[in-house]
Amino acid sequence: MLTIKPELCEALLAPEDVITALAAAHAGHHAGRITQPLPVALAVPGHDDLGPERPRHVLMSACDGDITVVKTLLDAPARRRAGDPAQRSVVSAYSTATGECLVLVDGRTLTRVRTAAATVLAASHLARPGSRVLGVLGAGPLAEEHVRAARERFTLDAVVVWSRTRESADALVARVARDGTPARAVASPALVAAEADVVFCVTPSTAPLLDVGDLRPGIHVAAVGSPPRPGYQEVTGEVLMRADVVAVDDVAIASAESHTVAQALRAGMSADRLVELGAIVAGDHPGRTSRDQVTVHSSIGVALQDLAAVRLLLDRLAAGAGVAPTTAA
Repeated sequence: MLTIKPELCEALLAPEDVITALAAAHAGHHAGRITQPLPVALAVPGHDDLGPERPRHVLMSACDGDITVVKTLLDAPARRRAGDPAQRSVVSAYSTATGECLVLVDGRTLTRVRTAAATVLAASHLARPGSRVLGVLGAGPLAEEHVRAARERFTLDAVVVWSRTRESADALVARVARDGTPARAVASPALVAAEADVVFCVTPSTAPLLDVGDLRPGIHVAAVGSPPRPGYQEVTGEVLMRADVVAVDDVAIASAESHTVAQALRAGMSADRLVELGAIVAGDHPGRTSRDQVTVHSSIGVALQDLAAVRLLLDRLAAGAGVAPTTAA
């Protein structure tokens, strides 16, 4: 059994490779070749006093016939107050033929990379052709990974950043500019949306950052930072209701786990308007059909994305990535 730590995971998962792997996985899910049930959330006893921030262990799984992956994710928002990550996870993969555990992967890097790859995959199908200005709401490691992945599919003239603290926004701007893309910080999410062709929302926000009035014709918005629990949303339900195309990773999971999607459905949006990313990737849904359409990708992450990333890791290791046969540190 292999154990893959963050450093090796980072080295093996090139953004473009992950985007390609996720395209195949989402198309496979659309065709019925990959199954994934609804996640199971286990409340952690003894923390009732934390209310909405009560920690939960979330169990996610997916199977492609040869491999089953199981992710165990601790989602504990109160940990942020101590400066600790709110989420920690481990992904394990099993042979469906023998039942043996093939690999354990620390989830930090894998989740960050596959999340950004999924966002860029959706944007590459839904953003207006010729989009060259990227907006980012948030300035942490996930935001930086999104910019890194976006460079694989978009020619960026500029990156516009907003964060709750100007210091963090300026720090991300400096890192992006060092890699060769002009970047600057602005004072509000609305100013990001006013300039950007594509906006990536990558924050654990409990209050919407964008509303329907911020949607310019032709804009593509990805809301991907919210955890799968009630009370977290980066855009209002009205944003989804206004959009011409609303893409989700999995309709059943989005309807059950996304606060934003649930809000829009309660407000009267038909579930038929939710389009799975796999249908768009496979060409069974046209996605954007005109330059002025508003498109939205609402994502909380799904296990098939972890499966695709783990399979890519295993393929790289099988091809000889320079690691020992029983461990990958």
